[in-house]
Amino acid sequence: MDSKHSLTDSLNKISNLQNYNSWIYENIKKGISGRVLEIGCGIGNITDFILKDSQEVCASDIDDSYLKYACKKYKGNKKVKVTKIDIIKPGNKIAKGKYDTAVMLNVLEHIKDEKKAVVNVKNALVKNGKFVILVPAMKSIYGEMDKALGHYKRYNKTELKELLEKNGFKILDIFYLNFAGIIGWYFSGRILKKSCIPDNQAKFFDRYILSFTKPCERLIKPPAGQSIVAIAQKV
Repeated sequence: MDSKHSLTDSLNKISNLQNYNSWIYENIKKGISGRVLEIGCGIGNITDFILKDSQEVCASDIDDSYLKYACKKYKGNKKVKVTKIDIIKPGNKIAKGKYDTAVMLNVLEHIKDEKKAVVNVKNALVKNGKFVILVPAMKSIYGEMDKALGHYKRYNKTELKELLEKNGFKILDIFYLNFAGIIGWYFSGRILKKSCIPDNQAKFFDRYILSFTKPCERLIKPPAGQSIVAIAQKV
């Protein structure tokens, strides 16, 4: 299975994980406001949540099939503009200093020139604008699913913090998320050599594991996690 098919399969499965999607948004919500540029909107799994806390959303992606789906989904919604944008070479499609917030969830790991991507995000933001980013964490669990999904890497907090700070941002908050997810990702990707998220595993996690994980991580941020969330501000 190529990276496009694996990614599409994963996005479709995640679209049905309402508990997971709402949990992700719960952890990034404080960084969302005003005019929002969503980089890598996919099929809109998080876009629906962003709309509730924003003035308007530019939902962008580089994949034509995702954009077609998003155009159909948000047809008639005046708060959403669906646009094809490549953050590495945005051209004239992304106005400088326009957006109050930029959101990039599970996208940076697909980009080889991560520095250029971060700089272009910074240029799209107003002064003191916020950058909300989520990336896969724990280099030790990099496996077949990462390769199939087209991930160049997984991050640690220090690495992500330095990338943002060296390219025009200050960190407002940064933390690991989803400690329990480490086990499932390692087992499926490293042990079973799966190329995509097993459907039964995803549903079990959404229905049962999250009911325990969510309250625990609200109380205490874990020392490690499947993902890292950072909320940064343009300086």
